[in-house]
Amino acid sequence: MSNCENLVKEIIFEEFSNVINTIKKDIKSNYLKKKQNPFNSIIPDDVLAYMAFSVSYASKTGYAFENCARRFAEIRYGKENVPAIVNLGNIENNFKSETNGQFIITNVNINDGNLIGEITSFVKNNCGSKRKKINCKVTQDSIKSLIDISEKYKNGDTYYTKPVDLAFFDGKNWNIFELKGGGNLDSSNSIYNVIKLLTIYSGMSIRNNNAYFACQYNKDEGKKTWVGGVKKYLNYSEMILIGDVFWNKVLPKSITYNKFLSLYNSSLEKFEIDKIVRSVIG
Repeated sequence: MSNCENLVKEIIFEEFSNVINTIKKDIKSNYLKKKQNPFNSIIPDDVLAYMAFSVSYASKTGYAFENCARRFAEIRYGKENVPAIVNLGNIENNFKSETNGQFIITNVNINDGNLIGEITSFVKNNCGSKRKKINCKVTQDSIKSLIDISEKYKNGDTYYTKPVDLAFFDGKNWNIFELKGGGNLDSSNSIYNVIKLLTIYSGMSIRNNNAYFACQYNKDEGKKTWVGGVKKYLNYSEMILIGDVFWNKVLPKSITYNKFLSLYNSSLEKFEIDKIVRSVIG
């Protein structure tokens, strides 16, 4: 195994150790809650225990995957290009570089309702329609108009912050991401996540910046194309990265998506998940 493979495996193990340790603390109570449901009486105990684990695992892994993606990007692009604090305007502030996750600092008032209203109008005026066979016109090029709009909302030396799931500079462009699991969002959540992403984009206020909605895995693997409400509000071919397409953008170049999955599986084998699950049923 190469040094890079060992490093990726180590990152996965570290990030998911926190997840597994948390699940160990609450899996028993989650299992008992399912047992107390009379409509689960036909389900075998071991299946209920795995259900309890699965629910906890699905709800707690998002941040772990987010951290993995950021740390992989640090290997590929350099830690200096994946800053915890994205402060492109060098705005004076009181934050320390040691922080959980990433966030932007901007002098654009990204909390202003009028700015959010203009971003919402832009999205709705350029959204697509599957029924009318109209492709979404919210593209990497068209969103640059939001930078001009954001100029009106700059507020001198006052600064504003907003968390971003992932942001890095690839040597040419900045890349920002709204990360989800499979991306199975309803219509209201879809447009909310798009507006959130484009608000961050507007706040960064630079033209060499690409905005993406990304999913950790392809929930529609094997089908002709990924299905999701976000496709109505973001151009699919330019602004949506699904599964392997996303991971291949952040993984070290020597690590393929399939190798990443292999390293992920071998890392989690160390946790002996079967023993954790069976421990709750005695």
